[in-house]
Amino acid sequence: MLPKIPICPTFVAEESLSSWIERTACFYGCDLERWIGQFSTELVSDGEPPVDLDLCDKVRLVVSTWSGIPLDKIPPLCDAARALPSFARLAFCEECWDADVRAGIQPYIRRHWLNWTTVHCAGHERYLSAKKRSVDAGASYVNWQEVWVSNPIWRNALQLQNRGAGAGSVWYQAPKQLPRCTQRLMHLLEQLADPADVLANKALGHVRETWRQRSEERIGYVGLPVLLENRIEVLRQAAALLTVSQ
Repeated sequence: MLPKIPICPTFVAEESLSSWIERTACFYGCDLERWIGQFSTELVSDGEPPVDLDLCDKVRLVVSTWSGIPLDKIPPLCDAARALPSFARLAFCEECWDADVRAGIQPYIRRHWLNWTTVHCAGHERYLSAKKRSVDAGASYVNWQEVWVSNPIWRNALQLQNRGAGAGSVWYQAPKQLPRCTQRLMHLLEQLADPADVLANKALGHVRETWRQRSEERIGYVGLPVLLENRIEVLRQAAALLTVSQ
């Protein structure tokens, strides 16, 4: 039986479950991998692969039991139909995190950042930045502490220790050579993200496999923004198909 966690941060409406779990780990001076290890035996048996923290309802149940927090006070799961593979959920908006701190809350991962169709921030009209995959080499989960400590205001908001990691060593901004994230493109990307839009789903289906193939072919290039660049490129192709259809 796990002991009750006395204090947990309040989750934010758009927050992903893994983000809330990691912020709780930060509060207790622990990293995500070790924090999950404390209750991993409640989730999987020996020899089984790690569970997906953002798609497994059992994670919510175990965390609720461990913390004593009702399920309606714990972040919901992501949309499995739209979620990226766990290794590719690396995108974030640094301007959103700056705004979080200004608003007096901790930086957190938005659930829609984990979606296949999200490559931009509608509020700041820019492509998302991305964590480098090499930072998590060998880890079971994508963790964000190394990114958070790279910026003093994020680090202080989460009460993390400075580890000397600079932004350039753990994450990168979207390449400048990409076409500007225009209002028209953002509108089309939002349409692509709508699961009820038949036309959008048809256009997206034509190019989604292309991204998977390219990402798998170049999976070893962990220092390059391959996953995000490829996703932006194929989503722009899907958006172009929508434009032609309309």
